[in-house]
Amino acid sequence: MTEAARLGEAISSGLLLFMVLMALASPLVYRGWQTRKEYQEITRLPSLSSATVSDGELAKLSGQIKDTDQKITSPVQSMECELAFWKVATLRRYDIFNHMSYWSVAGIGIDAETLVIAGETKDVRLSNVSRKKNLSATDELKHLLGSGEESILNSIATELDPPEFEDRRTPSEGWPQKYDELGGRIELEAETADSPGVFGWILNAVRTPEGTVQFQETTMSAGDTVTVVGRVVDIQNGRVRLQGSGSVDPIITKSSPSELEAKHRRAYLIQLYAIPVFVTALSSLAAVGVFL
Repeated sequence: MTEAARLGEAISSGLLLFMVLMALASPLVYRGWQTRKEYQEITRLPSLSSATVSDGELAKLSGQIKDTDQKITSPVQSMECELAFWKVATLRRYDIFNHMSYWSVAGIGIDAETLVIAGETKDVRLSNVSRKKNLSATDELKHLLGSGEESILNSIATELDPPEFEDRRTPSEGWPQKYDELGGRIELEAETADSPGVFGWILNAVRTPEGTVQFQETTMSAGDTVTVVGRVVDIQNGRVRLQGSGSVDPIITKSSPSELEAKHRRAYLIQLYAIPVFVTALSSLAAVGVFL
């Protein structure tokens, strides 16, 4: 084979690998484009204390949660708090030897009454915080693609990475009443399993059994600092609704405004730029290998 033919084969191989890898990575790259767009919108949002903010507009707010008589009991830890982020997921295995696994999210949510936040000039009441969602495979894909309208998934994922508290229950373990109640909210019941036998007991001792349910939770109490992106309902009386727009998801997080912006920037740089650069480098190395 001539050198020109080898070069052509190497280029063709590299291009083919590049197209295949980029096709696989396209959901993440698209998500990066969406995150970049949201990052730009968030950085341009005015602070609620700004004189230019009017009713109906999105704004940023950061302040301490005030102590009120509207506390809740968190669904996982049964803690008295002002706000709780939670997630429930089930371990699934999918290869012939049941070695490969992933956590299938059954449901996520935020529990809270109306939050009172100490703003720069006056207290702000934040409404429409509580919500829950049963998550299907389609919902998870929509979240990955950034196509979930008025999604709160990003806030929950951020606050549970890592979670403040985590508990796992295998199929052979019973659930306490609080887990049964939470499972009822997302239409999930405890799985039961027959005795796995001696070999099964050995496997379960070294790896998490399939069907194990994971409960995660992070709570916030009075005095904790919270950052919110929401829609101003009544600027005179300091009322904000946890609601986004077509390009900005509603956000509630422990992160400061600068940390929130930095997380969005880091996410889109990785997804939108680092992944294509990595794919290009890998394809180029493969082409060089074919040529040599």
